[in-house]
Amino acid sequence: MRKVKSLLLMGILTACMTACMTACAAPNGKIQPPSSVTTKAPKPDKDDASKDSDKTPDKDSEKTPDNNSEKTPETGKDDTTKQSKKPTIEKKVLLDQNGIKITAKELDVDGLFGPELKLLIENSSEENVTVQVRDVVVNGFMVEAMLSAEVASGKKNNASLIFMDSYLKAAGIEKNVADMEFQFHMFKTSDWSDLFDSERVCMTTSIADDVTFTFEASGEVAFDQDDIHITVKGLAKDDSLLGPSIVVLLQNFSEKPITVQTREVSVNGFMVQPIFSADVLPGKLRIDNITFSDTELKENDIEAIQNVELSFDILNRDTWDTIAESDAVAINFK
Repeated sequence: MRKVKSLLLMGILTACMTACMTACAAPNGKIQPPSSVTTKAPKPDKDDASKDSDKTPDKDSEKTPDNNSEKTPETGKDDTTKQSKKPTIEKKVLLDQNGIKITAKELDVDGLFGPELKLLIENSSEENVTVQVRDVVVNGFMVEAMLSAEVASGKKNNASLIFMDSYLKAAGIEKNVADMEFQFHMFKTSDWSDLFDSERVCMTTSIADDVTFTFEASGEVAFDQDDIHITVKGLAKDDSLLGPSIVVLLQNFSEKPITVQTREVSVNGFMVQPIFSADVLPGKLRIDNITFSDTELKENDIEAIQNVELSFDILNRDTWDTIAESDAVAINFK
């Protein structure tokens, strides 16, 4: 295992945000992450692009009003350039398809749970519809977000797409939202049957030409192969509701959407089953947590995590074929 010393992801974020310039489509060529370059968020030339994969996540996890996990990622070493002006957006129609029209009205970065993109959803179809989002990206980082709006036939709904504050802080973004990417998912409210998914939606804010920020990626490199990088940044400063967790940085510079999972995990020599499964789109990054159950740790008389051994499985999210399997990684904590 190699130690990364004070590596800044500014250049990596430049590459990720450049993908927006092709209207959020997966990059045609491989993205090579430079070691340290300043990031600026460019404006995309289009709003829509190629559709995401046809794979439909499990409805139980996807079709609930709050489909966020209880884990909260954090790094503790982010350094964000503060902006003197709050980001704003211009009013814009994001979707007008199959009788569903969605208009972005404004961006409120001071929302209770995180920045809120205010939406007007109009339903002129014959179906009662629920609208949600998938694969949300802010400034090149995949983040968790909340939107689940029911709109009866012939009605309208003022709704908010909430970008979860904990994930933005973990990525060093805070309130400096420069660009956003996501996909709308529509299904029948009555029986949860799918209606359609939108193409990728890309938006930039008023600070897109000015915002710069750095992100420290120091940590233990656990996997570095096939343009996919996994870095263990350390223990989270605060335990989640479920228990303590390890913060990991996932970087996907390949051309395929991936799912990263863990296997053969032990804590202080005892086998455990942590909670972790993270999706990363091509050219994107993600900060996430490997969470350990307090109950399971207590059953093994573990009061403090001293060392963890685990392996990573990297899967193609579309096909579930295995892309790579890491060797066992041993991580020691003071």
